[in-house]
Amino acid sequence: MKRAFSILLWLIAAAMLIVIASCGGVTETGNPKPTGETGGAFTPADQGQETYENATYRVRILYPFGWTATEEPDGATVTFSSPAHADGATTARVTFTLLVPAPASLFAYLADTYPDRTFSIYTTPSLVGYTYNDPAGGPAGGDLREYFFLNANVLVAVAAELEPATTEEFFLLLEGIEFF
Repeated sequence: MKRAFSILLWLIAAAMLIVIASCGGVTETGNPKPTGETGGAFTPADQGQETYENATYRVRILYPFGWTATEEPDGATVTFSSPAHADGATTARVTFTLLVPAPASLFAYLADTYPDRTFSIYTTPSLVGYTYNDPAGGPAGGDLREYFFLNANVLVAVAAELEPATTEEFFLLLEGIEFF
């Protein structure tokens, strides 16, 4: 009886480790929330946002009204620009990359690609990814930041120099990124 109870405890512990490890994969890879959960918290109609959609990489981005979205001819990069304010303007460059083969995890990919950087987990209403805050600052004196999200083998990298007047709007743009 004691042996059977001991085996049962080991099986439960092993099952718990598998569940914990599989949940950790979601954080590491930055995959979107599982099917059945709502996507981003914002929709264009009720939040005063416009929509950019890239069918090739299956990414949708909601961005603030008044900002412009300019896609490069190759379709792999789009630049979002805020209107100029007294405190400056924010420009966010979003790059889509197809990684072949797909990395085992987003964190491992970032650690291999940028070994000298320290990343922090960053979450939006629909994604889990990583961020890097460049301590050097940007050419216009703003805060340089990069954000990375991964869905299967599609990497979305967002680089921006944040200015005080547009920081809140920029975070709306980040929260509006969804894979579809």
